[in-house]
Amino acid sequence: MKLKIKQSILSVFAFALLAASACTSDFEEINTNPNGPLEVPSSLLISSVLTITGDQMYSTFLGGDMGSCWAQHWGKVQYNDEARYQYRETVTNGMWVTFYARSLADAKKMYELAQQEGNENVQGVALTLSAYVYALLTDVYGPIPMSEALAAPSGNNTPKYDSQPEVYDSLVNMLDLAVDKLGSGVGTINATSDLMYGGDASKWQRFANSLLFRTIMRMSATSEFSNYSSKLQEIYNSGTLFTSRDDEAKFAYLAAAPNNNPIYNTIVEGNRGEFKVNSKMIEVLEANGDPRLSVYAEVNEDGEYRGKPSGYTGLPTDEWNYTNVSSIGEFYLQATNPALFLTYSEQEFFISEAIARGFITGGSALAQEHYNNAVTADLESNGIGAADIASYLEANGYAGVDKIAEEKWVSLYTQGLEAFTEWRRLQVPALDLPVEAVEDEIPSRYRYPRDEQSQNRESYDEAVEMLGGSDNLTTKLWWNK
Repeated sequence: MKLKIKQSILSVFAFALLAASACTSDFEEINTNPNGPLEVPSSLLISSVLTITGDQMYSTFLGGDMGSCWAQHWGKVQYNDEARYQYRETVTNGMWVTFYARSLADAKKMYELAQQEGNENVQGVALTLSAYVYALLTDVYGPIPMSEALAAPSGNNTPKYDSQPEVYDSLVNMLDLAVDKLGSGVGTINATSDLMYGGDASKWQRFANSLLFRTIMRMSATSEFSNYSSKLQEIYNSGTLFTSRDDEAKFAYLAAAPNNNPIYNTIVEGNRGEFKVNSKMIEVLEANGDPRLSVYAEVNEDGEYRGKPSGYTGLPTDEWNYTNVSSIGEFYLQATNPALFLTYSEQEFFISEAIARGFITGGSALAQEHYNNAVTADLESNGIGAADIASYLEANGYAGVDKIAEEKWVSLYTQGLEAFTEWRRLQVPALDLPVEAVEDEIPSRYRYPRDEQSQNRESYDEAVEMLGGSDNLTTKLWWNK
């Protein structure tokens, strides 16, 4: 079965050439630019996929409004509809279109070109990035087109949706293949185009394996998890996971527009100061004596840290406004802050959880070691010194899965989509329904784009049936039922 799945992955990426006939014998010679390349080298597409994907994840109108606000890291003192779940469908529709038409299309082209070149390392990069983007899509929508996606050039404009178990099955095998190819030593990765790892295939392999570990852990509450549970130990024993913050999957934005961090671009350059710190985040940080408080938030006009609960219409008011609620810390509003795809801290939280749940051998001592690695790495990334880290760990030591989940929730600050996803999976800390919310519970997903309902109706209806019959914000996904 695994071989068939790998073959289906390769068929998804198979290169389709359209035959063309010349009108005259010298047509090609006349219409060929002798000074221009006929094909773009495959590596040159890496920067495109990274930038397009990062810009979407860090958009304040997607990862902010429907990520950080929904995970209750951020609250807003104006334009608060999305935080109340009356959300802007044009934004989530834009995510769907951008990820399919740009991120995944470019990754597919990258793979095809790398096949022509015989470059297995770049094939591995393309597979890793494709798996990453497909995972982003399925984790917010549910069933998605995958096996028939990107087939419009061959005439399929109405791709079927794959169920989430099918998507995850393909993700696992796609990443397995990526790990193999990135370990082959065949081909080079252009260092200039590789904004993430500067052409280092071994680091890409670590990213692929860490992403594979995360993918398997995300389905740990499903019956299908038993097909993959033993693989966690295999990956852990492989020695090809992140070993420090130096390995994590990220790329730095630049100081100059339009290549600066989207959060900076909106909040600072765009003067959109309505994005503030949520009261739930400040409550947790203060309760734990967390030194990240002064990094995550600025004091208000009274010199205090004051968060705002989610929700409310008619803002700003005397109670909740631009000056009496803590702004997002300046540390997180820098133009050059990186786009974080997967951090060493998050990987270590996943490993600690896997050990705590008995998926990996080692017991509580090993779970604590990886928990300490995770917390330490995140505190260090926030500029916290060694003495304060030691004090924090002494007061907030390893205490099982709920503590892992709480610390992970804190650590995913400004990583809106991932914070929302991991909160839905682990449900820690307990979050309150926003004031004046238009739903009766915290959302579990995004609705499908309206264009899918009108242009791909039959496949859309099948996808809704897979979800249990409703395309609602509160419809549970396969892995968090």
